[in-house]
Amino acid sequence: MAIFYEVLVSYDIEDNKNRKKLFEELKDMGLNSIQKSVFWGELKIAEVNILPHLFEKYCKEQDKAFFVKEGEDYHKSQEKLFKRRTLSRFNLENAKFLQNVNLSYSDLNFYGICDALIISDTNIYPVEIKLHGQKPTKAQKMQLIAYGVLAEKIYKKDFILGFISFEKNAKTVPINVDIKMKQEVQKIVNEIINLIKSEKLPYSNAEDEKCTQCEFLNYCNDRF
Repeated sequence: MAIFYEVLVSYDIEDNKNRKKLFEELKDMGLNSIQKSVFWGELKIAEVNILPHLFEKYCKEQDKAFFVKEGEDYHKSQEKLFKRRTLSRFNLENAKFLQNVNLSYSDLNFYGICDALIISDTNIYPVEIKLHGQKPTKAQKMQLIAYGVLAEKIYKKDFILGFISFEKNAKTVPINVDIKMKQEVQKIVNEIINLIKSEKLPYSNAEDEKCTQCEFLNYCNDRF
């Protein structure tokens, strides 16, 4: 008997042509479109493993908008700074430093592409690079932890620390992680999937600036 895994897929691709291509491929896989770039459904493990490759394919092929190019340039410069400052600070000079790492694991119903991943002999350290901001938000921490949980499973190494780096203040913030924080990430993912299943919109007290970037805006535009 085939085993199916429940998945929630969200993406943001600027190039309209590639976004439409990915949209059609996800539909052909049997996923349900919740919004223009949010899908939910059940897939076999072989199909789950295809998803990261689809994203890598269309992200690499897309024409680079200016702000995307700006972000890429920053990521390159940040990698140099990160290696020079942070890795030495935490005695990780000899660790591997990988960028844009696809992370997916069959037992987990979420996946993503981590900005960078530091791999030592015993531990993994996810890194998220943000162009704007001054201190990590809860959402940014949850994103970082989600990547760490995935990497922990994939590489079979301990995950107790990650980093969020900001451009404006040239600051890297270490994020210590415990089991409760990892469990909270899975709890949030399950709550999102249940909300989609029930077709109920969550209450939000978010600021207008955040709402303009949210995929649910088309449904709750009466906030404005």
